[in-house]
Amino acid sequence: MSSDVTVTDTRPPFRDIWRKHDLRVHIVANKAKVPLNTIYAMLYFNPVERHKAESVMTELNRLCEQSYTLETVRVKLKGDDHATV
Repeated sequence: MSSDVTVTDTRPPFRDIWRKHDLRVHIVANKAKVPLNTIYAMLYFNPVERHKAESVMTELNRLCEQSYTLETVRVKLKGDDHATV
C-alpha cells in the first residue's frame, strides 16, 4: 500500500472570487498597500508572502462585505510546498 495520498483542495481559487466581484487590480492594491504584482501573482496562482495576501484579503472583505480568509480561498503562499493547483 502506498503512503502517497493526493488531497484535493476544494477551496475556490482567488481568481474565481476576484471575478465574482469584478474588482480592479489598481484599486485593491492601492487600498491594501501592496504592489500591483502581488494581486497579479495571486490571480495566476504564483506564490506571494503571507502578510501581503492577508492585506489583500482584508481589503477584499471590506470592499465586498464578505469574510474571505486564506483558509477559505485558495492562494499560493511563499514557502508553502503543499499547495495544490
